[in-house]
Amino acid sequence: MEATIDQEMGGLRQLLNDRIDTRTAELQAALAQEHGQRRTALETQRADVAQQHAGQLKLCTDGKAAIQQDDLTVLKLLSSVQGELKASATGTTAVTPVRAAAIAHAFDTAAVGGEAVRMLGALGAVGLPPPDLQGYTEPKPV
Repeated sequence: MEATIDQEMGGLRQLLNDRIDTRTAELQAALAQEHGQRRTALETQRADVAQQHAGQLKLCTDGKAAIQQDDLTVLKLLSSVQGELKASATGTTAVTPVRAAAIAHAFDTAAVGGEAVRMLGALGAVGLPPPDLQGYTEPKPV
């Protein structure tokens, strides 16, 4: 009888070990699959972030180039306006910058030709001194 019990116990032990091995293999396969899915998701996310970063860098680079081009255009226009201001101020009262409440500088437009003011207004730059007056400071009160 003991031999039969030992034999049955051995069979049960073997069956239990087989089931444990099968379940362990299933869990390892599921874990490997989940690991692969997470790795793929992270690589996709990393690629998306790299693509967004490249797009933002391109926008910054393109924006910087556009700003530099705009700056050159504004400088050319301001130099032509400066020439016109000097020409229109010849023989009349000189253009004098004055402080205005809402803007840093304004012009005494009584002495300035209308075309110069129109050009500055088109730029949105009315109120900015011409380049030769950039260092202008108001006289101190007496």
